[in-house]
Amino acid sequence: MKKFKIILIFFFFLLLILSALVYAFLFFQPKAAAKQAVETSTVNIYFSSQPNFIIHAELAQTPAQWEHGLMFRTSMPENSGMLFVFPAEARQSFWMKNTKIPLDMIFISAAGEIVDIKNNFLPCEKDPCPSYTSAAPAQYVLEINGGLTQKEAMKIGDTIMIKK
Repeated sequence: MKKFKIILIFFFFLLLILSALVYAFLFFQPKAAAKQAVETSTVNIYFSSQPNFIIHAELAQTPAQWEHGLMFRTSMPENSGMLFVFPAEARQSFWMKNTKIPLDMIFISAAGEIVDIKNNFLPCEKDPCPSYTSAAPAQYVLEINGGLTQKEAMKIGDTIMIKK
């Protein structure tokens, strides 16, 4: 009988621990799903000089997202990119550390005007990686596949429109 009580107490505690784990999983699941939704937000970007050309861009809106950017990606669909959204206009600096694909960087003012373009930057192969700073203050930076700004004849002074 004493052995039966010990086994019963053991299974009770095991059930209690298992219940706590299930509760924790269910409790934290919605928060993880909400974070995932923020990380994969996208917008469409339209260009004044190319009305039929659209970039589908992921949004980078937090310091963690800015830091990670397009690192470690080995490819990106042609009309895709990442739009970095900063809280205010400033000269923005970017580098190509751990970036595996060539990129163009389009620096955009708060008013939506392209203020600088850096063309076809190749991945950084060794430290230290150089930084590329905008020629003028920008609130947004759009990274797209290398060579696309030239292919689509984008230029400084063009404007963009961002739509969800």
